[in-house]
Order: sequence, then C-alpha cells, then structure tokens
Amino acid sequence: MKFANIKGFLGAGAVCLATIAVIAVGIANVQNWGARIANGEAALAAGEWAEARTELLAALSVAEAFSPHDPRLIKTIANLAETERRLGHLDEAERFYQRWLEALEQAGDHQSDQFTAALDGLFAVHQEQQRYSQAEQIGWRVIRAIEARGGTDASDLAPRLVALGDVLRAQSRADDATGVYSRAVDIARRHDAEANTLIIALGRLAGIEQAHGRYAAARLLLEQALAAMENRSEPDLPSLVGILTELAVIHRRQGNTKAAQQLSQRALTLVETRLGPDHYLAAAPLDQLAHGYRATGRAEQAERLYQRALAIRQAAQRQDEAAAAETFSGLANLYQARGRQQDAEAYLHRALKIVGSALGPNHPDVAASLQNLATHYAQRGRTLDAEPLYERSMRIFEAAFGPEHPRIASVLDDYAGFLRRDGRQAAAETAAARAQAIRAGRPEAVE
Repeated sequence: MKFANIKGFLGAGAVCLATIAVIAVGIANVQNWGARIANGEAALAAGEWAEARTELLAALSVAEAFSPHDPRLIKTIANLAETERRLGHLDEAERFYQRWLEALEQAGDHQSDQFTAALDGLFAVHQEQQRYSQAEQIGWRVIRAIEARGGTDASDLAPRLVALGDVLRAQSRADDATGVYSRAVDIARRHDAEANTLIIALGRLAGIEQAHGRYAAARLLLEQALAAMENRSEPDLPSLVGILTELAVIHRRQGNTKAAQQLSQRALTLVETRLGPDHYLAAAPLDQLAHGYRATGRAEQAERLYQRALAIRQAAQRQDEAAAAETFSGLANLYQARGRQQDAEAYLHRALKIVGSALGPNHPDVAASLQNLATHYAQRGRTLDAEPLYERSMRIFEAAFGPEHPRIASVLDDYAGFLRRDGRQAAAETAAARAQAIRAGRPEAVE
C-alpha cells in the first residue's frame, strides 16, 4: 500500500510537471510573439518593409497556434497584409487581407474600424492591380459598412466615395462616377467646407466636365476648389498649383488666353518662391505659359519655357510621365510652325509613346496625340500614314465620350482638311458638316 501511494503520488507529480511545462511553453510563445510583433511594428513605422516582413512572419508562425479568432493572430495578419502591399507583393497582400476579413467575419465583426480597414486594404490592392470590377465590389461593401455603423452622412464616407468614383471612372463610367463624387462633395461640405476630400472631389468632377467639353461647369467647380483651398490656414502647395494650372487649361480652351496666362504665372511664382525655380511642380505651369506664348506668336519665349519644363522633368527623371506629353506636343507644334518637320515628328512620336505607356492605348490623351501626328503626316502629304491615325483618334474619343463630343469635332475639322487636299471633296464636306453639327449642339466648347 505504501508503494502504491508513493507511485500514485509520483504519477500526480508528473502530471503537474507536464502541466507546468505546457504553461511555460505557452508563456514563452506569448513572449516570443510579443517581441516579434513589437519588432515588426517598429520596422513598419520606420518604413523598413523587408525587416518588418521577416519579424511579422516569425510572429505569425507563433500566432498560428492561437485560436483562429485570437486578437493577436488577427493583428499579425493585418500587419502582414499592409507590409506585403508596401513591398509590392500584391498577391500575398490580397491573401492576407482576405484572411483578415474572414477572421473578423467569423468573430461577428462586420462594422468596426478594423473591418473597414481590412476592406480598404483589399480595395487598394484590387485598384493597384487594375482589377476595377473587384475593387468596385469591395468599395460598395466599405460604403455599406460605414453607413451601418455611422449613418448615411458619416464624415468618413466622403474619402471612400472619392476612391470608389476613381474606380468607376477607370471603367469609363463617368455618369456613375459623377453621382458618387457629387455625394462625396455634399458630405464633405456638411462636415468641413475646407476639407481636403472636398477639394479632391471637386477636382474630380471638374475633370469629368472638362473631358466632356463642358468648360463653364468645370471652371465653376475648380473655382470652388480654389476658394476652399485658399480659405485654409496653410494651403497645400501642390494641390494649389494643380488647381491654378487646371484653371489655366480651362481658360485657354475657352479662348481666354489672358486669364490662362495670369493663372499659370501665379502658379509658377508660387513654386519658384517657395520651392525654387527648378522644382518639378514648375513644369506644368511652364507648359501652360508656353502654350499661351505660342498661341500669341511669341515663339522664342514659348520655346524657352518648353525647354525649361523639359529640363526640369529630365532632372527629376520624370520625363516619361504622361504630363511630359504636354511639353513634347507643344515643342512639336512650335517646330511645325517653324518648318522643322523632322524635329516636330520626333516629339510627336515621343508624346504618343509616353501617353500610351502611362495611360493605356484607349485613353483620350492618346487620341489627342494621334490627332496631332495624323495632322503632321497630312500636312506633309503622307496620306497612307495620316488616315488610319485620324480614324483611330475618332474611335477612341467616341468610345470615351460619345459621338457628339467637341474633341471629335476638332478631329473632324483636321480630317476634312486632309480629305480636301486628297481630292475627296464629298467626304470632306460630310466630315465638316458633322463637325459643325457637333459644335451647334455644344456652343461653349472652344479648343
């Protein structure tokens, strides 16, 4: 009996020791996870994404032993999703965002800030992958989650509506995007009349109006954005310069060269005064000033400004961005007028290549570049080169804006001139008549 009691006692002791060992291992795991997650979050805060990923993956290997709904596991997954996105590993980021959402949903969370953050991340991944249909679906889920939590007038709806509008616009759904942007404007105005989201949404709406040739409406929206920006105690300089430059574009397209030059000069002076004469932000207003000089016959001043804008872009290693096409197109037009056809053609090809690479083959800016190159070929008698470019330009504009857009009238004018020079008078009159009919229905549009 004594032996049995001793054996029983030893058995119970072994169980206790095993339990203590398990607890110790658990504590060690928690401590290991805590150290790894702290290191990972510190690396994230410092922008050291690769180091953050190493630490967070180590934390995940520990956290996988926790419950599927354990906040520590969810936190690790959330940090990894952001890290993978920052590193450009979009497929991995998507996987972690999906896993984050699933964990929250299984825990019964469909409305919290964390749930919205997971949806925001998944939306951004789809948008960066140009998977706009999937991004749209997630975008609407974000809207519904915020509305369920804070109502249809919640202030944090406005930036999400702007992001959703961008996705709709990327799918050439300008009317749908207009409704979404307009709602963002209404919400932002009610909460903060000087909010950055309000200014962005007004600018997006102005861009749609401008693209459709409704320049008066675009100008009004940009003027509202400018007023909101100027009412801020510290206006954001890049945004302010952008608004002034876009207003200059509108005035130039409406034929008001003087106002366009004044706005461009104001934008340029702001950049030169606060950031220096060679800052990248100076390039866009320089282009607009050069356009104005070229339009008024001051070719030498225009060329100096175009070349200065080009030098700024080259120094910033951003001469291959879509905005640089403004400079190349301006120089091409200038050299055409001076008879430097070879130089003009080189710049026209460069502008077309840039906008095609940056914006895709069916963007309206590509259509504009095609029109410029077609007109160059037409003026040099290169019929076989010119005609397909005119036709492709019109197809892109029609697909983007419909058959009655003023940019199509501009192409038709050039095309009619080309047909006349080619001896096809009947076809030329048909093209000219269509251009005239478009303008009759859009009297405000001036290119």
